[in-house]
Amino acid sequence: MSTREILQTGTVANDGTGDTLRDAADKLNTNFVNLWNHIGGQDSDFNSETITIDTAASPTSPISFCNASSALAVSLPDATLDGTSKRFLNINSGTATITPSNTNGSWTNVAVTQGRGVEVVWHSTGWIVVGVDGITVS
Repeated sequence: MSTREILQTGTVANDGTGDTLRDAADKLNTNFVNLWNHIGGQDSDFNSETITIDTAASPTSPISFCNASSALAVSLPDATLDGTSKRFLNINSGTATITPSNTNGSWTNVAVTQGRGVEVVWHSTGWIVVGVDGITVS
């Protein structure tokens, strides 16, 4: 586990007892890197995947574009970090049925039609549906 870096500001402004500007900037960078790593940040600005065949979605890619002209079956493995968010957007005419390995609640899958999307978030032992837009939850 990473340690939070505390900025030393001194007793009063400009008294020479706080961190130097460079030391403070290093601590800020360290804190941001630790935060970024904790929330599952990626090195790329936009990490997505396009799904065209029946397959498992990546729980670490925040957005999946479902792109098939016929029915598409997508499984969703468990995540490892609470708060992991996953969005599925259907950009083609086939209905995409998302089936998580585990859910929090009484639902087992989500059917997403063309031009629609769903967001799910991992919590403790299962996925929770938090965003619905023209989908069928069953």
